[in-house]
Amino acid sequence: MSPLPARPPLDIDGTGYRVWERRDIGPRQGLMLEFANLPEPGFVTGLTQTVADAGLWQRAIPILVGVALLAVLVYGGLRGARPAAAAVAVTSGGNGAVDADLAGERRRELVQSVALLDERFEQGLVTAAEYQAHRGELLAQLRAAAGASGSGQNGRERQL
Repeated sequence: MSPLPARPPLDIDGTGYRVWERRDIGPRQGLMLEFANLPEPGFVTGLTQTVADAGLWQRAIPILVGVALLAVLVYGGLRGARPAAAAVAVTSGGNGAVDADLAGERRRELVQSVALLDERFEQGLVTAAEYQAHRGELLAQLRAAAGASGSGQNGRERQL
């Protein structure tokens, strides 16, 4: 097929356009255009077009989610192993951290027992004498547990 013959430039609102024209194209003959020596898009334009491509995100999102889940699993696996190893070392070495945790749990149980006893007394389920005697025992155990922990983080624990 022969190239299109050039026509005189066309000026539309101050912008010049090159014009090519061909007449006498028969039906079903078709037209083939070839553009050459066009400028390449810049880096930012190419990047923007790549990021805007839906196919990229359809592949990237599942991959990113998989990588994030793998990172969480690895972190959890590494992080979860440390406390168990530390507990074994403390139990065999004996620096008192496990004992402190047990003492803290015992104090929580005693405080809950005192609260339950107070509630039962307010409901009239326990006599005043039973209440005073049992509450005194629980508070004594609580003071002993607070003193056994040794640390006594604040004065309120020692007063209980």
